[in-house]
Amino acid sequence: MAGMIGSGQAFRQQGLSALNQAADMEDRRERTNQQIDQQEDAGSMQMAGMGAGLGASIGAGTAVGGPVGAALGLAGGLLADSLL
Repeated sequence: MAGMIGSGQAFRQQGLSALNQAADMEDRRERTNQQIDQQEDAGSMQMAGMGAGLGASIGAGTAVGGPVGAALGLAGGLLADSLL
């Protein structure tokens, strides 16, 4: 009987070990996905900032042109980011 109990305990330990490994793998996958999302967000912000800067520089010749150009450049940057 003791042999069966020992076998059952070993089997239980193996199962728990496999569950812990699966949980660790899931945790690593979640962290990697979060890092990818953060990098994509940073790329989007960079593209929008470049568009806004370009629009502002184009429209800088007039008092209203700068802000309007920046807004249009921002929209263009966001559009370009969504297409790429």
